[in-house]
Amino acid sequence: MDHEQFEEMCAAYVLGILSPDEVLTFERALANATTEQKEVFTKMQTTARHLPLSNELVSPNEEVKSKIMNQIGANVGSTYTQSNDDTIEISATKSPSSLGAILGVSKLFNFKELKNINVDSQLINKVYRKLHLDRPIVALSVPLVLLLTCMILYFEQEDIRAEYGNKLAKQEQILSAQNMELQDTKARFADLEIKLQQQDQKIAELDKRSTETTQMMAAKDKEMSDMKVATAQGQEMMAFMQTTDLKVAELKGMTPYPQGRAKVMFSPKSKMVYIHITNVPIPPANKDYQLWMMEGSKAVSAGVLPMIAGNSLVKVTMGMVVPTNRLSAFIVTLEPKGGVVKATGPAFLKGNVKL
Repeated sequence: MDHEQFEEMCAAYVLGILSPDEVLTFERALANATTEQKEVFTKMQTTARHLPLSNELVSPNEEVKSKIMNQIGANVGSTYTQSNDDTIEISATKSPSSLGAILGVSKLFNFKELKNINVDSQLINKVYRKLHLDRPIVALSVPLVLLLTCMILYFEQEDIRAEYGNKLAKQEQILSAQNMELQDTKARFADLEIKLQQQDQKIAELDKRSTETTQMMAAKDKEMSDMKVATAQGQEMMAFMQTTDLKVAELKGMTPYPQGRAKVMFSPKSKMVYIHITNVPIPPANKDYQLWMMEGSKAVSAGVLPMIAGNSLVKVTMGMVVPTNRLSAFIVTLEPKGGVVKATGPAFLKGNVKL
């Protein structure tokens, strides 16, 4: 059985107009049908189940019914009679399509039974052996099957589209909510970042104040330390000035800086020496003033003078390096940084010692 024959018999099968033999033949063909043929059968079966819902059965007026059936009989060579129990008697002598037309109309009018169809046996066998598309009921069922199938597929597709649209709308709502939440989170992070920046600025200001306070405290500590040193030096100087053997030597400026002046105070007994320098320039960064004690023509270093300013009172740490009875003069020279063993620089100040 080819595909076209299968579709013809399938339509007749689902409409229930096949003979028992044809039913067996079709069911054997259906058992061995291809996947495509089984799909056709399923669709036609579904369509046939919906056919009763598509039209309401109406029983026409008896006079109209009789006229229609007699007119059909006149056209196809058949006669129509109806008994009191709605049993129809039809005589037909023409083609299977004529019989199909009568069958279709009779089902449309909801007649209870068709019997006494008087046609020759060869024609009946031909009708039941092969159903053609020229049968009105079959010709009507095929487009109905296609139409209903298309409608079912269309509405199923619409349902799928609607479901997909609903899912898409829900997904868009979820994405919109997530986007709003993300924007809120970003705004919160921005606020936190601003607050952190403000906190960093406050911390930086506190660090700056702390640094300034530390520097001020360090300066105060140094000032206190300097004051303590100065106090100690002052006390030491006061004690030094009260010694009974205190001697003073006046030093005058030499050629490089004649306006310079200095006083050297020394005590032969304590061997302490102080020098008070005025009106001399602060030495360059790579130079130092150095004090020398003259023993005859020999100059002996008494140490480097740490000049803080051009007017300074400095204690000579080395003290009396030359015995007093052999000390003849004091000289201040400008030497390389850190001092030298033998005087090499120009003499800025000089003064003789009078014992």
